[in-house]
Amino acid sequence: MLTLDLRFAESLWPIISRLANGRDCPDEWWVALKNQPSLDPVLQNAFVEEEDHRQLRLEEWRSIWEVAAGRTLHMTPDGRRQEYALANARFALQNADMLGALLHRLHGAMAETTLRVEKTAYGNLPEDAHCAPEIRIVAGTTSGGFVDDISVYVDLAVLSSLGADQRLVEQFLAHELWHSGHWSLVEKHRYLDAPWFIPLAQIQSEGLVNFLIGGTYELYSHKSVAGQPEEKEYAQRFLAYADSMHAEAPARIRELYEKIGRLVRGDVEAYRQYVSGLPDGPGYLHGRYMAQVVDKAFGRKKLLSTSPDPAAFLLLYADACSELGIEGPPEETCETIRTVATITSD
Repeated sequence: MLTLDLRFAESLWPIISRLANGRDCPDEWWVALKNQPSLDPVLQNAFVEEEDHRQLRLEEWRSIWEVAAGRTLHMTPDGRRQEYALANARFALQNADMLGALLHRLHGAMAETTLRVEKTAYGNLPEDAHCAPEIRIVAGTTSGGFVDDISVYVDLAVLSSLGADQRLVEQFLAHELWHSGHWSLVEKHRYLDAPWFIPLAQIQSEGLVNFLIGGTYELYSHKSVAGQPEEKEYAQRFLAYADSMHAEAPARIRELYEKIGRLVRGDVEAYRQYVSGLPDGPGYLHGRYMAQVVDKAFGRKKLLSTSPDPAAFLLLYADACSELGIEGPPEETCETIRTVATITSD
């Protein structure tokens, strides 16, 4: 039975409320957060990029909030991850009433919410998938949500940016819970440690979940209106790219597959540079279109059967293109995937 853990968000809420009203917070309020089991995952999520990916210290994370509140200037974001964390903190402080209302709403409708979220996630996964048993609502992260070996974590600020629509809130929670179920399948893959595996799994995972459940397009639709200036610009670029995806998909996906071919052959850096420049990096919209084509050609059961294997998903898309008589990916790349990435018996 899925549970919704609000303890971290409820412990942080007095700090958010106080900072939002232009007041400093006592040191002991911050120290008290050390008792929250979600603190370490949040600090790890906002790791320092230029220092061997170490996790943030509590005082550094505190500085992000204080800079967001304009209480101090003694902190410069170290890389994109902390810039995102700072943007999330600013949104939280500028929309504190909205965060508080959402937290209250989640607390009051916990049983109904978790039931619908769990049903949606499991209804779009193979029967042998296992989702995390809890979703922890946190804040001050670098993304809408992330997953570790224990739980799913969803940022309250990002969740509240969806507005007062409970359906969209539950969709986003189900989206993140689905990722944990998908990971329970792909983590058993024999090529899990190959340098090309995680990039391909990202395309598959985001493609499947956005086709089956949605979440990313809806989030960026709201951020394009209510986000920070830099978020609005990125969101508007994403939406424009999404709205043109169907017309441009064959050419865009052929290009993506060409880069995947280089990745599978060992050129990891070239692939990273390519996807970092995509409006939907690492290929969310590409994967969504591919999932849609596979579903149209072969049906939902066949689509879900590829969940444990990103390579199978990529190759089935090529087969679906042939089945539907539409332009598909380069055969040379597909052959490379078959040779290098396909699971075969020993």
